[in-house]
Amino acid sequence: MEIGASSSKRQKRILHFTAEEKRKLISAVKENARIWNISDPMHSNKNAVDQAWNRIGVMLEKTVEECKAAWVSLRESYRYRAKVAQKKQKWKCGR
Repeated sequence: MEIGASSSKRQKRILHFTAEEKRKLISAVKENARIWNISDPMHSNKNAVDQAWNRIGVMLEKTVEECKAAWVSLRESYRYRAKVAQKKQKWKCGR
C-alpha cells in the first residue's frame, strides 16, 4: 500500500468536518458510552449503538457514515500521536 494513498483515504474521512464539528463529535461520542465502552451493558446492543450514532448524526447534521468515518479518523490520529509522543519521551529519558 502506498503511503500517499492511505493518507488521502484518511483525509477524505474527515474532509467535511470543521474543527468545531470535530470537537462536537468527540463530545457527543464521549456522552454516548455505549458506542465505545465495552463494559457498558448497551454496548453489545446493535440497535442501541445505532440509535446513538443516529442522534449524533442529527446533532451534527451529517450522515451516520460520515460521523463514523470521522470518528475512526480522529481515533487513529490520536493513537498515532500518542505513540509518537511516547517514543519521544522514551528517547529523552534514555539519553
